[in-house]
Amino acid sequence: SSGINAEYGDTLATTCFLVLLLCLSSGFTVVTSSLTICGLAAVLTFTGCFSLIVSVCIMWEALVFDPAEVLYTFQSPPGYLLAVIHLPIWLYFVVSCLQTGLTHRRKGRFYLCLGCFYSVWLLALPCILLAANTALEDWVRLKVVSLVEQGVKVAGYVYMMVIFAPTHTNKHFPFHLRVTQVMSLNDRGQDNNYVPELKGSVVDMFTVTAA
Repeated sequence: SSGINAEYGDTLATTCFLVLLLCLSSGFTVVTSSLTICGLAAVLTFTGCFSLIVSVCIMWEALVFDPAEVLYTFQSPPGYLLAVIHLPIWLYFVVSCLQTGLTHRRKGRFYLCLGCFYSVWLLALPCILLAANTALEDWVRLKVVSLVEQGVKVAGYVYMMVIFAPTHTNKHFPFHLRVTQVMSLNDRGQDNNYVPELKGSVVDMFTVTAA
């Protein structure tokens, strides 16, 4: 049905955004042009488990839920498992932000804001589920949970657009590139540092090939 298709579309969008967050927390495209093997494995594992569990939640809702009851998608055993898996994802995200921010001090402000805001974003779903199951009546639970959940997602998308806006007033803009950091194609590869530590040094960033 259209409702299930919409939920799968929402799952795809959230999973892609989660991939973006985990890659950014590891410094990808901000301070480095490649992820480590461990970092790539962590991103694939977390996002794969996330998308799989959400898909199971949607299928559970369609096949198991009683239509006479007012239930929301995550009010099920897979939904509670989804809330639990948010905790290791959040922990990995925070640790990665701390490591990247401390290693590359020039980007520390960006990673501080990224880590703080999206910690709330990642922990919102477990908190929503806990509050809904303990403090809300059944008849109002579905509307409140859906409203808060979608509001949190929209806030996350809007904040990402704000911190990535290349304006003079945006002090947290993370992407910077100097003309001397672009060099011709060679055999050194592309695993380079985006943030030169020594002024005046030439640091190759990525390769430019002829069309």
